[in-house]
Amino acid sequence: MYKIILSLAFCLSFILQIYSQETDKDAIIKEISEAAASIKTMQCDFVQTKHMKMLGNELVSKGEMSCSQPNKLRWEYLSPYTYTFILYNNEVILKKRERTDVIDVNSNKMFKEIANIMLNSVLGNCFSDKSFKVNIKSEDEQYIATLLPVKKEMKMIFSRITLHYDKKQAMVRVVELHEKNGDNTIITLTNVRKNEPIDENIYHVK
Repeated sequence: MYKIILSLAFCLSFILQIYSQETDKDAIIKEISEAAASIKTMQCDFVQTKHMKMLGNELVSKGEMSCSQPNKLRWEYLSPYTYTFILYNNEVILKKRERTDVIDVNSNKMFKEIANIMLNSVLGNCFSDKSFKVNIKSEDEQYIATLLPVKKEMKMIFSRITLHYDKKQAMVRVVELHEKNGDNTIITLTNVRKNEPIDENIYHVK
């Protein structure tokens, strides 16, 4: 009888622990989602560090990012090279030096997924994306969300995506992209400004 009671107590403790973790997870996601809903525009600087497993080195680049709800994003590299990625409604514009390419994301499923990841990661809208299973935890002064790909297309590229959120503002500060081939990219956002006016012209390439 003692062993049965002990086993039941252990099972109950385990169930309560799981329930507590899920409750904490739901509360954190709600906090981040509400903060994301309040963001109409966002601008920042970024430092991107690309670790390449095969070559055994890393490439550091810097640039500026601007985005507007619901689907406008300008991601511009300024050093050590210049390159601009623009998501505007259902089009992606890629500009490098004098060359400009325009891609209809609706005709390219993979490109659409990647474009959505970029936008949703910086705006904090990724928790409603059914392409990923989300695990989230509280650690020191940040929330850490780990996104595990569910869809076959995403599994072919990423093993996981990790997002670091500042607790005070519930806004993303660091994005980690871990690729299937062992490469990983860490993007750190700095000088973040939200809800400042943005000239719509920046989402067009002349």
